[in-house]
Order: sequence, then structure tokens, then C-alpha cells
Amino acid sequence: MSGGPAVLVTRPAGDADRLAELLAIAGWRPVAVPTVATEPVAPGILARAVERLATFDWVAVTSATAVDALAGAAALVGTMLPADPPRWAAVGPATAAALRASGLSEVLLPGRSRGAAIAEALLAVGSLAGRRILLPRADAADPELPQRLRAVGAVVEELVAYRTVEGPPASRAALLDALADPTLAAVTVASGSAARGLVRLTAGDPRAAGRLAALPLVSIGPATSVVVRGLGLAVAAEAAAPTAEALAAAVGSLPTLTAAMESHR
Repeated sequence: MSGGPAVLVTRPAGDADRLAELLAIAGWRPVAVPTVATEPVAPGILARAVERLATFDWVAVTSATAVDALAGAAALVGTMLPADPPRWAAVGPATAAALRASGLSEVLLPGRSRGAAIAEALLAVGSLAGRRILLPRADAADPELPQRLRAVGAVVEELVAYRTVEGPPASRAALLDALADPTLAAVTVASGSAARGLVRLTAGDPRAAGRLAALPLVSIGPATSVVVRGLGLAVAAEAAAPTAEALAAAVGSLPTLTAAMESHR
């Protein structure tokens, strides 16, 4: 592993995260501390939903985690995710890849990787008036997408496919250790939930909270940046696309981080 400046990776995958791999390749020292975690829902709930999938016109999926939850439920009842009906839409490339890995070759992918962009993409295909749309998502998902779909006449059913834990207690000690590391040069956040979890884990520790506020924070995109700023933190850089590659590039674009890297050479 690189001996360069440390960069905090807050995504749930931890050391296995693609972002951590890319940062290490670039010479940074990734420190993985998940500030958000997921919990499964009762298997029977998803199994019953899988059995009804063909009754929907569209299933719009906003995370690979939701895909995994549905695919796991399908396997539990001895079937596969059906195609046409329903038709499937994905929020971004990673979610689309997860759907294709589950055997769904036809996936609608919006030009922009935001949940609300799915509504625009579906409308471009045809009228949504009276169309039945299933949204399997996290329990704390942004309400904008279902609101937009209902506004154009769609019949939307929201399904909690997994639960989000912001600021999992098991991560607190590791996060405080990471923030106490003088070589820590930046923090990355890839979701609003991760940003909220980050702040929650530093609550009650003024030194850690102050250190977090002083570090350059790199966001994966506009929606996450809005949450970060709402928490009273500044966004030093924003990824050009919602991918691990773009997030790693945004880290490398910061002049202060470049200087930190040079000082370690």
C-alpha cells in the first residue's frame, strides 16, 4: 500500500471499494471507514414483491444494493427477475451493470445519474399516465423521484428493499482514529447518507468535528454536495460523474492534495 497522504473512503464496501483501489494506484493511502451501512429487510417482503413484478410496467432502480436485494429474493423463491413485463430502468452505470448481471439485458439508462432523471427518461419513452411503476429503494430514499412520477400520472408503488444505517456505531472508533491521523489529507463522500453518517459519528467530539470541518471534502455529485453544505461543511471538489473513477480524479485535482503528495515524495 502507498505511503502517501491518507484519504478517507466512507462508502460501505470498505477496503474492497473500487475507489480505495484507484486511490492506492494513484499513490494515496486509502483509509476505509464506512459511515453508512445497509441492513436487509425481512426476506418474505421482497419475495412477495418479486412474485408481483410482472404486474408492473416499469421497475426503476436507484442503487445496485436494491438490485442485489431483489435478485436475492428471486433466488429464494427459485426464480429470476422477469423482463418485459416489467421494463427496467437504472439510475446509473453501476446499477445498470448489476441489473445486467442478474440477467436483464434491456435496461433504460438516463443520460444523467440522478434519481429524478429516471422520470425524464421514462417520459421520453412514452406517456406514464396510468402506468404502474415500482421503486425498490432504501427506506431513507429521496422523495423527488416518486413525486415527479406521480405528477405525470404514474401509479407509483414504493418498496423498501433495504434499510440504511447512517453512522453505524461500529465505525465510530475507526473514524476518530482516522481523523486523528496527521497525514489525513481529504475525505470522500459518495452519498448524502454517508455525509450525514460522517457528521453523526463525530457528534460529541469537538476535536474530531473540528478536524473534519478543516479537511478538504470531495463529493461524488451535486445531490451529495447539497447535503454536505446543509450539514455546515464545505465541498472542496465535486466529481464530474457519479463513478469511483471520477471521484478519484476529483481527489487528485485539488491543489492542496497535490502539494501534500509532493511533500511525501
